[in-house]
Amino acid sequence: MVGGGPGQLFGCRTQRLPGKELHAWEDVLPHLDLPSSERQQLVEALVRLGEQLAGLQDCMREVGVDEDIVDFVSPSIDKQRTQLLALRP
Repeated sequence: MVGGGPGQLFGCRTQRLPGKELHAWEDVLPHLDLPSSERQQLVEALVRLGEQLAGLQDCMREVGVDEDIVDFVSPSIDKQRTQLLALRP
């Protein structure tokens, strides 16, 4: 995984697609060599993570993260949450 700018929390590079970086979970998952049962468990865990991201900005504020930092990462958090929740079957 590699870092990104606002609205892009990370990307994924894979040996199967040299030189290509994937930015959406729906694009990353098909490139993982997993048995279907493990793939389903992974999808369920990713969806749960998406659900948990709903409170991340509030949690950041509660522990004293500067508002400008919360504002800077909020688009990335929202984008990832949307992508993860979209994985629901």
